[in-house]
Amino acid sequence: MSPVPFGKGLDRPALDPEIIRKDRLLLAAAELYCARERHDRAEVRAFAELALNLYDATSLADRRRVACLIARAPQVPTDVLTRFADDEDALVAYPVILHGAAISPEVLARVARRGPESLRRALLRRQDLDEATLVILATEAEPDTLLSLCDLPDGNLPDACLEVLCSRPAVMDRLGPLLAGRNVLPSDLLMANFPTLDPVNRQRALATAG
Repeated sequence: MSPVPFGKGLDRPALDPEIIRKDRLLLAAAELYCARERHDRAEVRAFAELALNLYDATSLADRRRVACLIARAPQVPTDVLTRFADDEDALVAYPVILHGAAISPEVLARVARRGPESLRRALLRRQDLDEATLVILATEAEPDTLLSLCDLPDGNLPDACLEVLCSRPAVMDRLGPLLAGRNVLPSDLLMANFPTLDPVNRQRALATAG
């Protein structure tokens, strides 16, 4: 395989010899790959193979730069995005978690479970979170992180997610008044979780019971 199989003819930029060392090659390949909007299947496959093979040899600084390049780029292979999303360094994973379109729900759920909070906040800025991931976030994330739930489109939260939130007094102290202001909590959840509710939602629960 050619080290950098992207781009053809004279329009391909010349590479600095320093960049084409093995530990810099992934960055060079990503720059060339992301400079073009469309790729054929062979190019996509070649980039995936190259990225996965060179990943462990690539420096942390270059992985962070590559992550920023591929996060919004079209036609980035799913397995490449997944590898970056699973990186132990949060600054590598962050742009991919925030913007990567072709990331499976299983990967998003895994990130929600392991954290850190910066990645959980990135997840809550996505528009495509499924119920399972929302429940994990409701269970694991810190109260300040979960304030972003009120910014989700339409403010609709699954009942399973609301039940978990109601079971966490520290969360309801912060989030409860905001949920009450948007009439998000249904009456049955208000009564079932009365002991853990914030004062505003307790008033709503009593009014509902009356």
